[in-house]
Amino acid sequence: MSITSTEKILVTELFNNSCKKNITLEKELVDVVKLVGDASTRRYFRIITRNNKYIVCLSNPVANREQNENFLRVQNSLHKQNIAVPMLYDVVLDKGYFLQEDLGDLTLLKRLGDTDSAEEEFKLLEIAIDEMIKIHSTNESQANSASAGLLFDLKKLMYEVNLTTDNFVNGYLKAKLTDIEQAAIESSFIKICTKLSSELMVLTHRDFHCRNIMIKDGSQYLIDFQDARMGIPQYDLVSILEDNYYSFSVVNKESIKDKYWNEFVKKSSLQESREKFNELYDFMAIQRIYKALGTFGGIYSLRNDDRYLKYIGFSFERLRKKLRKYEEFKELRSIITGYYYDQ
Repeated sequence: MSITSTEKILVTELFNNSCKKNITLEKELVDVVKLVGDASTRRYFRIITRNNKYIVCLSNPVANREQNENFLRVQNSLHKQNIAVPMLYDVVLDKGYFLQEDLGDLTLLKRLGDTDSAEEEFKLLEIAIDEMIKIHSTNESQANSASAGLLFDLKKLMYEVNLTTDNFVNGYLKAKLTDIEQAAIESSFIKICTKLSSELMVLTHRDFHCRNIMIKDGSQYLIDFQDARMGIPQYDLVSILEDNYYSFSVVNKESIKDKYWNEFVKKSSLQESREKFNELYDFMAIQRIYKALGTFGGIYSLRNDDRYLKYIGFSFERLRKKLRKYEEFKELRSIITGYYYDQ
């Protein structure tokens, strides 16, 4: 991705200022390269020095002020707990500037694409799940320090649902929902989200999927954790096992569910039965995948960015199959599939 002269001057100046404050940074700058960003509006750059590399993140200091503060708070909290996150060398919140450790370009998604067997896939996934359990095992004071009391409560979950109905169903699909259809969608999701928000909660990463796990020197590191908040244990588990970018083998998914249930949820007495665990997993998957469709559709409709359109079909089919398991959501499935397949 090409970098403008203005961007290069700005990033160079910010990095030079960091070097003045941190004598451990290598000062002999060779180049600044702009990187392809994620689904957010943040901009990323790679600083290349003679013997090292660093990552610069530039985030709007005004519009993203709260999110920027969240990133700093969560990074500090996770780092103190020895959870693998990138080192922070310098932060200037007034400029939305973060200078971080360069973890390279190898995501877990790319690594999974090169796996030769289901056994190798399981080993990679198991490492990620062990790191996830460390986050979920965070004690109350540490969790409060990371999430600042943020919850996946009914209001937050339904906000995401309604945003998807606007951005994906009405926006991307160009559906013209009747008042009855709109009410039916909302009623079904209120039922789902009420159950999801009524359970014991843990600290969740919030975007725990294969593109947000980097692999450096054989170790896995978590990124994009600034939206961490309290939610049910299944939130992150669904994020990775029902990843919108990759499909794990059925056997590996079930083995990981068994591992997570036995080693964390059951052991911690967070949920009373495996049957309840499975139902909450499905309900969380329905809400989570629907939310992802809203993100993909919204990025295209609002920003004219088509990078995520290729994931919509895959995600929608996964959502349809989850809904089909529950007779009580037949009307919801009928409405959204009707508009989707009518395109």
